[in-house]
Amino acid sequence: MEGDSLRDVGLYSRLIAVGLALVALMFASVSIHYWTVMRFFGSRGLGASPDAWRDPIFSHPLPFYLFDLPFYSDLLGFVFALAILSALVFWATARGRELIEHFRFSHLRGELRTNTIDLGRLLLRRRTPDSFA
Repeated sequence: MEGDSLRDVGLYSRLIAVGLALVALMFASVSIHYWTVMRFFGSRGLGASPDAWRDPIFSHPLPFYLFDLPFYSDLLGFVFALAILSALVFWATARGRELIEHFRFSHLRGELRTNTIDLGRLLLRRRTPDSFA
């Protein structure tokens, strides 16, 4: 794991890159409404007349509520979902690496137990040099 180069895991790294690209496309298509984005960029050239309606409280014109606000709301939802997904991916990869190293080292020591389920192993632990000893 530590000293592996891309030459050693060439097919694996390509499959991971393709898999991550597919997950990113699915995530973006689910969390972003493309019509909201198109309305936002399509409205960039609209000019409002000086006597057009304005919100009496916030003084925003009507195009702001029709085009800008839905886009900003969609963008905020996307960023929030991306933060949650990033945290989950970080946890899963860190936990998977810990489990792989644990089973690799315990198998070398001959201590691999096959029929035990320990739910405490799902927690991330702080890595120290003697954590697998």
